[in-house]
Amino acid sequence: MGAITHVHMPARTHAHMQVSAKVGLGIEEVLEAIVDRVPAPPNTVGRPLRALIYDSYYDSYRGVITQFRVVDGSVGCGVGGLC
Repeated sequence: MGAITHVHMPARTHAHMQVSAKVGLGIEEVLEAIVDRVPAPPNTVGRPLRALIYDSYYDSYRGVITQFRVVDGSVGCGVGGLC
């Protein structure tokens, strides 16, 4: 039972929470604090597409498979030859 860890959430108040994933202590509270304190990312759908390709490989049946992260803008069916 010595797995209780004190987690400091950076915010204006210097509140500490007792959290232990091992025993399930404070899990709901820390998730609610994250939702309350961490701002949502900005909406960038209307901006020009910016993406980071972080992996690609060749599949003999499907061809080149590329994995990427969209930073700004959006990708959908019919955009850039998709679908």
